Amino acid sequence: MSSLFITSLEFVDDPRVALAEAWRVARRGILVGALNRHSLLGHSLLRRSDPPWPAATLYTAGELRRLVSGTAGGHPPLVRVRTTLWPGWQGSLRLPWGGFIALAALRR
Repeated sequence: MSSLFITSLEFVDDPRVALAEAWRVARRGILVGALNRHSLLGHSLLRRSDPPWPAATLYTAGELRRLVSGTAGGHPPLVRVRTTLWPGWQGSLRLPWGGFIALAALRR
């Protein structure tokens, strides 16, 4: 069983605590879906003043990778990151600026 976060870490007061708990209860790993701060979507959402966006913390793909890896404890996990929702493109990308980040972190 894995722990799953879909557009929720953006609104957690202390994501390190949430991720550490997710690692504690997960047998296999963690799956994270998050909005990308470096995307056109992320930039437009951060400029909005209506709830819930002023309370959101958006991450880049690299920040999210470091955050998840840094809370794993023990051995570093195997982490794969892709982005999607690139204008005019279907499917996932290795590029760091798609609107949505998909991250899978597995215990080794």
